[in-house]
Amino acid sequence: MIAETTTYIDNQDALIDFVSILSRAEACAIDTEFVWERTYSPALGLIQIATESQIGLIDPLAVSDLSVLRPILEDPSIVKVFHAAGMDIPILRDSVGCIPSPVFDSQIAAAFLGIGSQVSYSFLVDHYLDVTLEKSETITDWVRRPLTDKQIKYAAEDVHYLIRVYGKLISELEGRGRLEWAEEEFLGLINPDKYSDTDPAELFWNVKRAGSLPGRDLVILREMTIWRDKEARRRDLRPQFIIRDEALVDIAKSRPASTQRLSSIRGVGDRVLARYGHTLIELVNKGVNAPDDQWPTPRPRKRISPLKAAASDLAWASIVSRAVEAEIAPDLLATKSELKNLVEVYPELNGSKFRMMTGWRKEIIGEQVLQVMAGELAVGVHPKTGVFFVKSST
Repeated sequence: MIAETTTYIDNQDALIDFVSILSRAEACAIDTEFVWERTYSPALGLIQIATESQIGLIDPLAVSDLSVLRPILEDPSIVKVFHAAGMDIPILRDSVGCIPSPVFDSQIAAAFLGIGSQVSYSFLVDHYLDVTLEKSETITDWVRRPLTDKQIKYAAEDVHYLIRVYGKLISELEGRGRLEWAEEEFLGLINPDKYSDTDPAELFWNVKRAGSLPGRDLVILREMTIWRDKEARRRDLRPQFIIRDEALVDIAKSRPASTQRLSSIRGVGDRVLARYGHTLIELVNKGVNAPDDQWPTPRPRKRISPLKAAASDLAWASIVSRAVEAEIAPDLLATKSELKNLVEVYPELNGSKFRMMTGWRKEIIGEQVLQVMAGELAVGVHPKTGVFFVKSST
């Protein structure tokens, strides 16, 4: 049951009044609801913000200027609390005009407490508050009006309980001396580089199977992906709804010189051919005629030797063992990809390149990983629990 005052904000004056309330808070929980199925960018449907006593459900389709929220989002004395903020932050940046700071992410905080990696909001609400949330509105049309009573209840609960879970998490992090660790991790969420758009001229590297193409085909693919992104933005469609990756790769490989030849390529249907056929042929010709010095250099595929892969797995086992002991999610300490990169350059390490070799991570697992790699520690399996353990190899 939600006890706070819940206000549906659908005009500018009401939003300004709510901002005044928020300005007196020490922390506020924030969530967004959006639809992202066919559009180029997410279509924002609702912004929910809660303090200990107030909930505001802000209708971005009715309010004329969301930038009045900016002083709240940028106020250093107000903590902005999210759960899994990776989507909410860029949406707020685009709709309000700034990246919120400082932030607290309950999903990351839970990982620092050993509750789990990427745990759900409903799990945390049940874990800390013994409340079971309904999931009936997890997939719904948030830009359709009017919103139903169920949608409004669901949206309000997303922030009502979050502000309370925040208090529990803060208390536990402080009690275990891990609040500073978590705050260091939160800083990565507000780094503008994390949300910067990819250079259109580099988008082709994200196309499936692009790595299998030689330089001449890559330059054709590059021209087509630059065009596709521009067209997708213009029509507000996801690029795959313009033409699919698979078709672009096949066009780049076959280099059709006519729309008739283009029509034989899988994925180029009548709709694509009628709307974009001549454009695609022009882009192919542009790529074919590009001088050699404009060709992208194919990226070599990273292949790790079986022995180095085994060493990486051994190091990962030691990290899992330490994570269980320290009650912290292993992925917070290091990733398997990071370990593979470390194994590739070992023993010539530049410590600053690897997160596990700096700050609090170095204290927990950095030195241990190096000792395992050097054969100074052995990794085993406990005969009863099955949990990995690390012991001296001597």
